[in-house]
Amino acid sequence: MRSLALLLLLLTLSAPAETPFCSRIRSLLADPAVASAHWGISVTTLTGTPLCSINETQLFRPASNVKLFITLAALTLLDPAQPGPATTLSPPLQPGEATRNGDLTIAGRGDGFLSERPMPYAPLLPGSPTPVPRRNPLETLADSVAASGLKHIHGDIIGDDTLWPSEPYGPDWSIDDTLWGFGAPVSALSVNDNKTVLTLTPGPDIGAPATAALAALPSFYKLQSDVTTTAPKTPAAIGIERAPGSRTVRIFGSIPLGAPYLEDLAIDDPAEYAALLFKSMLEARGLTIDGAARAQHRLSTITASFNTQSTQPLPTLPNSPAILAAIPAALPAAQTAPLPTPGPTLLEDIALTLKVSQNLHAELLLHRLGRQFAQDGSAAEGARVVRQFALGVGVNKDDFVLFDGSGLSGHDLATPRAFTQLLTFAAAQPWFPSFKAALPISGTDGSLLTRFPPSFKGRVFAKTGTLSEARALSGYVTAGSGNTLIFSILVDNHLPSSHADRTLTDRIVDLIATEN
Repeated sequence: MRSLALLLLLLTLSAPAETPFCSRIRSLLADPAVASAHWGISVTTLTGTPLCSINETQLFRPASNVKLFITLAALTLLDPAQPGPATTLSPPLQPGEATRNGDLTIAGRGDGFLSERPMPYAPLLPGSPTPVPRRNPLETLADSVAASGLKHIHGDIIGDDTLWPSEPYGPDWSIDDTLWGFGAPVSALSVNDNKTVLTLTPGPDIGAPATAALAALPSFYKLQSDVTTTAPKTPAAIGIERAPGSRTVRIFGSIPLGAPYLEDLAIDDPAEYAALLFKSMLEARGLTIDGAARAQHRLSTITASFNTQSTQPLPTLPNSPAILAAIPAALPAAQTAPLPTPGPTLLEDIALTLKVSQNLHAELLLHRLGRQFAQDGSAAEGARVVRQFALGVGVNKDDFVLFDGSGLSGHDLATPRAFTQLLTFAAAQPWFPSFKAALPISGTDGSLLTRFPPSFKGRVFAKTGTLSEARALSGYVTAGSGNTLIFSILVDNHLPSSHADRTLTDRIVDLIATEN
């Protein structure tokens, strides 16, 4: 017993003394409003020297901080300046082909920008002009089909997303999330971020029924609306339901006189939706099509569990940062004619993904990595690539488990130390200024636009994360000394509907900045 006591004393004496600001953080965590939650904090210098460690090796649900793993792997393994993979048309149009005796296929290659989304990303600041929408590249493709002289198709319009196995939802995604635009299914053929806008317009008088309408393809879902109009300035009370796999959307509740109510709804089958949309575009340009619009999927044949598959070493992918950075980034060339205009670059896509926490685009990046560097484009193979990348840049093998690219999965786990190690690696890369600028910036843009007091404007560059009762914030902060510090604050199991943990997170960032 005496030897054990002596050993414990020696360990205590040899342990580095905790910094005063770290002790103050511990005292903040004792606040009864947040004390029942599970907290983990890691703070380091820009070169990785630890400054504060509180439960930094314990696992938390990281929510959208998972996107840091995905985007940093993509920046390292792919070419940030190159456009993403282009959607293709197959078989290609032939000169003088007025009639096609067969199907026309649009094949998805993982492009996330078949939409009217303005690019590059710009914050929607109060009083600023509304950005001009891009033209949906599918419209441009439909123009090229019509201009080719093709008039009649004796066949179907096929939306092909077989580039990778059909995995619309990640492991342990909440069934509640799959109704909404942020939980849209993943597909190699994705249009309009795989969501559609539901617009509820109040009736002309109090008590009159509201009208419900969908954007783009209004017949894709059957709307069953029972929404009444209430007095002006009363709060809207809207309920929306759709059973999994159903094309019927039930809408109920009330909406006040005045402005309409808008909500993003997920598209049930993105490849079929893309085929229907493209067919309607062709018909609007005078083409006649005998067949239907339909989807073509590829089912998985892998029997291994996700965790088993994603943790297998990849002999073809080095695990040294220096070698990783030198990997050529060309995707396998498509064997069919691509869309005529290249989309935004990888870096522009990553900026959008991080600024607004775009879940679908993170998932597309994950599948793209799996397609290029592993056995297939499945989510598990993408996670396998990201895991080997993270191990190669020094993250401990027991510090993270990834099941998707967005952080929607409740199975995702990571430690605060994993994030400060990732961010330390990023800080030493030549593309670091671009990556740092792609993060949400306090008081400036993205998910940190209205967060932190005015004195912190432009000083915090960090990724937010929210999932049920989990919250996260990891990134960089400019301290009072002028030095840039790295931090990761993860909180799990906070009280439902409580924001005390977010308030305290911001206080901790303030403390890190003012006392260093």
